[in-house]
Amino acid sequence: MNRICWWLVDAASRMLEPGERDVVRGDFAESGESGGRALSGVLGLVVRRQAALWKDWRPWLALVGLVAIVAVVLSEIAFSLDVIVGQQVQAYSHYGVRVDTGLTVGKDIVHLVCLSLALLLWSWVSGFVLGSLSGRAIWLTGVLFYLVVLDSFTARLVISGYVRFSNTHLLWIILSAVLPLDIVRIPFLLVMIWGVSRGLRLRTLGVRPTFILAAAIVILTTLVTWTSGWYETAHETWSGGVWRGIPWQKRLLPLALVSWPVGYMLATTGWQRWHGRTASD
Repeated sequence: MNRICWWLVDAASRMLEPGERDVVRGDFAESGESGGRALSGVLGLVVRRQAALWKDWRPWLALVGLVAIVAVVLSEIAFSLDVIVGQQVQAYSHYGVRVDTGLTVGKDIVHLVCLSLALLLWSWVSGFVLGSLSGRAIWLTGVLFYLVVLDSFTARLVISGYVRFSNTHLLWIILSAVLPLDIVRIPFLLVMIWGVSRGLRLRTLGVRPTFILAAAIVILTTLVTWTSGWYETAHETWSGGVWRGIPWQKRLLPLALVSWPVGYMLATTGWQRWHGRTASD
């Protein structure tokens, strides 16, 4: 039991700053504390340090702006892409034909490519800003962001009654809630994790890469909004005008919400550049 406690002490102390972690470990080694008392002491210290982090506005912006807004929209976009790709793969593998969307094959491919590239960029930039804002609070904001992206849209469908888990093993439900079991969402979550690690390490990017990212997101967001209008037109044609297509302003709104992190990157980079010039004058 004492051995397990010391292993937990070592794991918990990793949430402290490197210098403070070394001091704490040294104090425990010199005092001869038991594993239980050492674990209690280090957990109390970790809680106090973590609570102090939330006195700053940055973790709160990460929690509200990214976890509560961006992650929710990304979840819906990723779910929709997963369904579209899954339907096409199933139809082609079972029947040798594609699902008729009312568009040509070329237009379907163009839209899916634009949406996939945009989702990759949104995921990376959101992860970068999440890491940059969260700092050592990333253990909470990062886990919440990951789970919201993975599960929030599915949870909304379950609550609304559109999806039901009938004859589904409990273990499968738990695994699907914490792991990306569909192959479509795996690359986007991996890119998000990559962005978080870069944000934690760098905090900001240079002017040139930031502007390149911003330009790419503006272009892809525009293309996704435009190409999604093809489906709205096809739906109107199918229904003989009964189904009214969603206007481009409403289609653009959620895409603009997931794009705000790159605006934050631009503002931060511009502020640092201006502040650096002011300091050197």
